[in-house]
Amino acid sequence: MAVVLDAFISGLVGTLKDMAKEEVDLLLGVPGETQKLQRSLRNIHSVLRDAEKRRIEDEDVNDWLMELKDFMYDADDLLDECRMEAQKWTPRESDPKPSTSCGFPFFACFREVKFRHEVGVKIKVLNDRLEEISARRSKLQLHVSAAEPRVVPRVSRITSPVMESDMVGERLEEDSKALVEQLTKQDPSKNVVVLAIVGIGGIGKTTFAQKVFNDGKIKASFRTTIWVCVSQEFSETDLLGNIIEGAGGKYNREQSRSLLEPLVEGLLRGNKFLLVLDDVWDFRIWDDSLRNPLQGGAAGSRVLVTTRNEGIARQMKAAHVHEMKLLPPEDGWSLLCKKATTNAEEERDARDLKDTGMKIVEKCGGLPLAIKTIGGVLCSRGLNRSAWEEVLRSAAWSRTGLPEDHVFARSDIIRLWIAEGFVEARGDVSLEETGEQYHRELLHRSLLQWQRYNEILFISDVLNERRSGAIPMKLRRLSIVATETTDIQHDYMKNFVRLRVLHLMQTKIEILPHYIGNLIHLRYLNVSYTDIKKLPKAYAI
Repeated sequence: MAVVLDAFISGLVGTLKDMAKEEVDLLLGVPGETQKLQRSLRNIHSVLRDAEKRRIEDEDVNDWLMELKDFMYDADDLLDECRMEAQKWTPRESDPKPSTSCGFPFFACFREVKFRHEVGVKIKVLNDRLEEISARRSKLQLHVSAAEPRVVPRVSRITSPVMESDMVGERLEEDSKALVEQLTKQDPSKNVVVLAIVGIGGIGKTTFAQKVFNDGKIKASFRTTIWVCVSQEFSETDLLGNIIEGAGGKYNREQSRSLLEPLVEGLLRGNKFLLVLDDVWDFRIWDDSLRNPLQGGAAGSRVLVTTRNEGIARQMKAAHVHEMKLLPPEDGWSLLCKKATTNAEEERDARDLKDTGMKIVEKCGGLPLAIKTIGGVLCSRGLNRSAWEEVLRSAAWSRTGLPEDHVFARSDIIRLWIAEGFVEARGDVSLEETGEQYHRELLHRSLLQWQRYNEILFISDVLNERRSGAIPMKLRRLSIVATETTDIQHDYMKNFVRLRVLHLMQTKIEILPHYIGNLIHLRYLNVSYTDIKKLPKAYAI
C-alpha cells in the first residue's frame, strides 16, 4: 500500500510544483491552493512507512490509508479531466511536447471560464479533504520516518550467525541433521565443495542456516567457520573483507580487491573451513570473487549458500541443494504460539485459541516470516479471543485487488501498473522499462511467482463484490475472468465513470458498449482472445 501511495504522491507533487511555477491557481481563482496541497502531501508522505507498519494491527490506520488512496485517485482523476480538455484545444498536427510533469500544457485546458471555475472548486474541495485526512493523521500519532536510501546497503550491514529460537517441528530438526551430515562427510576428490539452501523469501532459509552453522558437529569438524550476509547489492571488497574478519584477520577498508584476495587465500590456505554466504542474488559472486582465493582450503572445506533462486545454486555447481518447504499447519501453529506469547505459561494458555490460530496460520500460507509477523501483532494484543478474531477478519489480508489464482502475462501486468499510475517516470527510461525493473524486483523478492510460459500467479479476488451485487460507484478496475461471459450490460458499465482498467481477455464477449468511449479515465483495455470484431469509434485505431 505504502509503495502505491508513494508513487502517486511523488507524481502528484511534481505536477503541483509545475502548476505553482506557472501560477495556475491564480488563473483558477484559488490563489495559494496548489502550494497548500503540495505541502500537505509532503507532510503525509513522510509518515507512510510508519502507517504501513501499523495497518495490519490497527484498523484505524488501515482505514486512514484507504481514505488517502481514494483521495489520490480523485486528484489524479482531476488531472485526467484537464488532459481531456487540453486535447480539445491542442491542434493534432502541432504535436507539442509539454515540458510539465503532468504531460499536458496547463493553459491549453483553461481557456473556458466554466471549466476553469469547476477545476478551481475541485482543487479547493481536495484541499479541504486533505486537511481532514491530515487531522486524522495527527490523532493516529503516525511518526515521521527517515527517507529510505535509494541504494541497497552494502554487504557489511548484517553478518550475524546468531541463531534465532524459531525452529519448530520434527521435520526441520531432521532436515538440519541431514544437511550437517552432507557438510561434514568427506569428499577426497575436491577441497572446496558448494552446497545450497533454496527457497522463497520469508520461508526461513537464514534461520535454517543458523541452526546448521551452530550445530556442535559443525564446530567440531571445521577449524574456521565464517558467516557473511551478501544481500542484493554487494561490494567485492566488503565481501572479501568480511571473510578476512571472520577468519580472524584484519584489513583496511581502503584496500583494493587485488590486495584483499591474497589475504583471504593466506588465512584459509590449508585450513578446513565452512563459509556461509547468506542471501546470494548473483552467481557471479563465486566465479568472479571467491573461487580462486578459496581453493587453498584444506580437504573437506565447504561453502554453504542461501538463495531464493535455484538457478544460482546450479550456476555455482552446488553438490547438494536443500529446498525449503512451507510449514505444515501444526508446525505453523507452534511457531505462532512462540511469537504470540512471552512465556511457557502463556503458550499453554494459548491452546484455548487454537481454532482461531489455525485459521490465521492458514492465511499465512505456511510462510514462517508471515507467521512470525502476525505472531508479533497478536503478542501486543494478549491472549484475547476477540483481538485474535479481529486480526483474522482484518481487511488487510486481501488488498491486492487481483483475481484469485488467476494468471497474467508479464507484459499485461506491467501495462496494468502503468495504467494505475504505479510506475514512476525516470528520466529517459521508458515506463515499460521501469515496469520491467519493478517486475524483476518483485520476482526476486518472491512477491510474484513464475508460472509456465512466462506468466505470473496472483492472489486475491476482485469479483466477490460483483457476485454480491455490491460493486462500489468508485470502482477503478474490473477484471472479468469468467470465460463464459458473453456481454456487458450498457446500464451496468455506465455507472463506472472512474474505471481505469478493464480486462476482458479470453471472455466470449462480442460487442463492447459504446458508453466505454465516455470512460475518460480508462487507461488499459484488454479485449484479446475475445469474440469482439469491432471497437467503439472512441477507441478505433
